[in-house]
Amino acid sequence: MDTTDLLRRQQEYYDGRAADWQRWITRYMRPVEEEVAKLLAELPLDGHVLDMACGTGYWTEQLAGRAASVTALDGSEAMLEQVSRAGLPNVSVVHADLFAWNPPTEWDAVFFAHWLAHVPDDRFDGFWGTVDAALAPGGHVVIVDVAPEEQRIEEHIHECDSVPLTRRRLRDGRQYDVVKKYWEPDELIERITPLGFTGRLIQAP
Repeated sequence: MDTTDLLRRQQEYYDGRAADWQRWITRYMRPVEEEVAKLLAELPLDGHVLDMACGTGYWTEQLAGRAASVTALDGSEAMLEQVSRAGLPNVSVVHADLFAWNPPTEWDAVFFAHWLAHVPDDRFDGFWGTVDAALAPGGHVVIVDVAPEEQRIEEHIHECDSVPLTRRRLRDGRQYDVVKKYWEPDELIERITPLGFTGRLIQAP
């Protein structure tokens, strides 16, 4: 399946969610934010950090409190406008298609939260090639996400040509199918190992 149009529509959905996304993600994270803050404090995120698929900047703000600098990258200009509005002095924003972007430099760490599930299988290896190109020697990739069993309670997953999708709706009634591949940690580590990465699972309490 050619996912080009699917990804275009997925981006359109997130453009449409930009106005209320920060409020939603803050409410969504509130029950676990203390545990997540403790977890982030233990991870190698104090150098120059690339926040991929940063959205409206919930995680960008967390990172900016520790990192020397944060580059906030997203495909949605509407999302990035809210990051810029926060006025964080050590944060710069970059608008780019994450599946077509060529990193102009390297970062000490690459971070993404609740994003990898939106990467379809036909773009997976290429995306990780971009991550590799963005990562300085000895750098780290930090992924924050939830366990599959926690998410499947909340939304129904269906497949189209073997691509797992979930149906999302905007307030104006428009509906979109969004890629949603939930990864078991061991499954993900096994998948990225041939691409030159190693990994380990750290669970928040």
